[in-house]
Amino acid sequence: MTLISDQRYFDGLVSTGLWSGTTADTIALLFVYMPIIRQEIYGYADLWNAHAIRRQAGRPAVVPGKPVVLYFHPPAPTADYGSVVPENRLQQLLQTVEAYEPNEYLPTATMQFCQNIFDSHVLELQIQDDGGLDYTIVIGEPPVFLHQVAYIFLRDSLSQYLADGNELPMSEIPRGAYNWVPPPVALPDVDLQEFEAGSIYNGSDGPEYIDWDDCYLDGAD
Repeated sequence: MTLISDQRYFDGLVSTGLWSGTTADTIALLFVYMPIIRQEIYGYADLWNAHAIRRQAGRPAVVPGKPVVLYFHPPAPTADYGSVVPENRLQQLLQTVEAYEPNEYLPTATMQFCQNIFDSHVLELQIQDDGGLDYTIVIGEPPVFLHQVAYIFLRDSLSQYLADGNELPMSEIPRGAYNWVPPPVALPDVDLQEFEAGSIYNGSDGPEYIDWDDCYLDGAD
């Protein structure tokens, strides 16, 4: 069982008081567990994208094969219905989120500060090539997972640092995309009691549609 599939672990952090949503909690959780979670998600995706989908007699619409192969080398007569985004529109959208780094979960300065905490103390973290902890390692007696020791140690160190009046930057939440979709237009107020039951439908010819723009929108052409 992987770490992210066992939700009880993170529920346990809450129930034991090791997570309460403070800045120190958030930074420690992201620093220790985000690389682990990403590693597990990427591994899960790689595993199932290379897993063959079998033909299913009761589901003729199912396309058999390996998803990774079907995506990059689709069989004929598969058509590409994608359309090219105009460059000026693409640049306009990118400018609204240009300050956002999609792979960042903590600013560089905060990441380095956390790493310095570990580097300045005798805590062997067994960092892997991808920058994450080997969360399968158990240390101490009674045995405790290394990642939990690292989280608690970092959380406590950050709590003390922030309690002394210091601050650590957090990654900016990208909000520029809120403007990509225009806000919904408010519908006109209509008093339905003004209409009798027979005034909207004309009988055998079906519904008699009302020109709402012409009748209820001021200034409509």
